Amino acid sequence: MCIKSLLNFYDQHGQGHRLVIPLMGTNLSRAGLSHNDSLRVITSLFQLYGDKIHGEVDVVIYKGDKDKVTLDI
Repeated sequence: MCIKSLLNFYDQHGQGHRLVIPLMGTNLSRAGLSHNDSLRVITSLFQLYGDKIHGEVDVVIYKGDKDKVTLDI
């Protein structure tokens, strides 16, 4: 729901600017997602709601978490 709301806001107000988003749902969020699952969920939602994205999107993976994520999605 959070990412969907973010994409709706970006669609209305983003004006083609870059969207930067961290991995969400890991560690302290208590959503129970692994870092790989979080990346898969985010990229899947970007594909599903791609019509709302009018600029570049960067997904931030923090330096300390880089060994927890594989980019083979």
